[in-house]
Amino acid sequence: MISFQEFKNKLLEPGLVDKIGVSNRSVAKVYVKNTPRNANETDDEFKQVPVNANSARRNISQYKFYFNIGSVESFEEKLEEAQEALGIDPHDYIPITYASEVNWFQELMRFAPTALIFGVFWFMGRRMQGGIGVGGPGGRDVARCDEAKQEIMEFVHFLKNPKKYEDLVRLGAVSMPFMFSL
Repeated sequence: MISFQEFKNKLLEPGLVDKIGVSNRSVAKVYVKNTPRNANETDDEFKQVPVNANSARRNISQYKFYFNIGSVESFEEKLEEAQEALGIDPHDYIPITYASEVNWFQELMRFAPTALIFGVFWFMGRRMQGGIGVGGPGGRDVARCDEAKQEIMEFVHFLKNPKKYEDLVRLGAVSMPFMFSL
């Protein structure tokens, strides 16, 4: 990261700047040329060496430096004043592009707590419904269902044949767990 003053003195003045990209209205990314206008006047730190042979042949500028800007308007004014002071023709001013970039990791992290809460509730709901599987943790007890079915079948049989059960009760062979007024 550099300051605007360093940008002006060590990049703009020697003619190293190819273009500037402003990201999210707060960061200026400086793209430098592979061959500066006055190569002998630059500091070693700011001399540009081609990244690879392909970029040197095509003369592609490389994003190398960046600095924070207060506001887009004040940055544009300061840049225009600096270029005017250097005697650069207005038609040759450094082009500025604007982009809005999204950091996907930060965006996902904003929703992580909410997703975690929904995940916990979903998991608890599945556990309470017994949705993990029959016979597994939280599963349904099949043996109790069979017992309930058997009792209902006996009750239906009693309603169809009450005489048979009255005889058995009189003999004491079967106890009746319920009372009916007949």
